[in-house]
Amino acid sequence: MDQANPQNERSLSDKTNRTVYVKGRGYNLPKALGLNSAREFKRAVQSLIGETETIDARNDSIRIVCKRDSQKQPLLSERNIAGKEVVVSLPWSLSRPQKQRNESKAWAKGVTINVPTDWTIDDIKEETNAIWARRITKVVDGQLRPTGAVIIAYEEELPGAVYIGLTRYRVSLYVPTPTRCDKCQRFGHRADQCRSAEHRCSRCGKNHEFKDCTVEKERAKCANCGENHSSAYRGCKKYREVKETLKVAATEKL
Repeated sequence: MDQANPQNERSLSDKTNRTVYVKGRGYNLPKALGLNSAREFKRAVQSLIGETETIDARNDSIRIVCKRDSQKQPLLSERNIAGKEVVVSLPWSLSRPQKQRNESKAWAKGVTINVPTDWTIDDIKEETNAIWARRITKVVDGQLRPTGAVIIAYEEELPGAVYIGLTRYRVSLYVPTPTRCDKCQRFGHRADQCRSAEHRCSRCGKNHEFKDCTVEKERAKCANCGENHSSAYRGCKKYREVKETLKVAATEKL
């Protein structure tokens, strides 16, 4: 599981407070600049506010991390930089009213794959402008290991792709796998969250643990649909119903 580092969080928050985003007015600014114009753009920014910490492309924007918070205001009032009509704004987390930031709202969640495991969650959030991120793990030799798959969340529309470092990653809609309780066999919770007083066998559906079951595999009975298969069978009609419900919920951000 990912663990937050308070020192890293403070550093990230400080960096966010010194950051502005520059977008083209009706066009993709990074694509329009090219190599030579990008250098000219950087020189123009530095002539306005002095030396910056970083200036780099982020999707359809240019991200500028100032060295001092006082450098932001001159940039925010600019409408033209290096001959390019631009819109300069704060990061999403700073630009919304505090009340709106605290409102509960369903997020659009996507998943991207092949992200190197040395990228931290804070790094990924910063690079992708996501409001939340989690790396998917898997069990290897009895231990949880990180994978290259990362779930990222946004309050508005899900981007089709994101950049992490200099690499472009495709983003697909994230649909969670149905969670089935190993104790009662019902969907929607895990065994450590189960309120049932009794176990139900995943093979025969009766009130005993799977390890105590004497029923042959060919005589299995699902605890959820009653048909001739294990409760763990992913072709189960109940499993498919739950999976479809989760897909609709993800698509509609319910």
